[in-house]
Amino acid sequence: MSRRARTALMAVMLAAWAVIPGATTLAATTVVNGVIVSDEQLTLSPDAVAVVTLVDQTATEGAGVIVGEQRIEPVAALPTPFAVLYDDATIDDTHSYALFASIVDGDKVYQSAEAVPVITGGPRVNVEIPVAPAPTYPAAIEGTVVRPADAELTNAAVELAVLVKEDTGTVVSVAPIVDVPATDDIPISVGYDPEQVTGFAFGLGLERVAMLKYGVDNIRLFYENDVRFLEQFPVP
Repeated sequence: MSRRARTALMAVMLAAWAVIPGATTLAATTVVNGVIVSDEQLTLSPDAVAVVTLVDQTATEGAGVIVGEQRIEPVAALPTPFAVLYDDATIDDTHSYALFASIVDGDKVYQSAEAVPVITGGPRVNVEIPVAPAPTYPAAIEGTVVRPADAELTNAAVELAVLVKEDTGTVVSVAPIVDVPATDDIPISVGYDPEQVTGFAFGLGLERVAMLKYGVDNIRLFYENDVRFLEQFPVP
């Protein structure tokens, strides 16, 4: 299988101290904030839980690294505010960062259709993350997150499995689990569309000519409106 078709599955289990709103996390002193919104009128139960995740979506072999995360409960209605803590010292100005959100309400899941660029490619404040009913995927990757022997988790712990296209850093799908078993290993099932994961894109538009000329390896960089990236190219 070519590098272009490969995907990377990263399952990250976060201890409660890392996701409890208002908790003090080591070195995480900077905030990206905003609101979760929806074009639809969502009716949520008192048990609804939201998870907002800040991810490094740079096209590298480490694509999908989670930089920060917040668990919010209860979520009575939308819009609902969020404030994700992260360590500003870990931010690389040459990388691309984005937020996505999930709301789990019993067997109903609402998610971002696309990650929202922030920090190096977008704002840090007043960010809007739209969510909609999660799609039903025709295929899934299933497995288990093996709990470390010394892991002690509370009821606020979150497990998150993220399927990422390694060659572009694109988040394909997310599987949040907000009811993490207290002692057992954690089963995961991440849905995906095989056409999206293994398909190829053909074409030679202006962007692809620029990619070849200037050695740009990710076409998405042209659409993130990052002035620092765009200033690299001479204006005739």
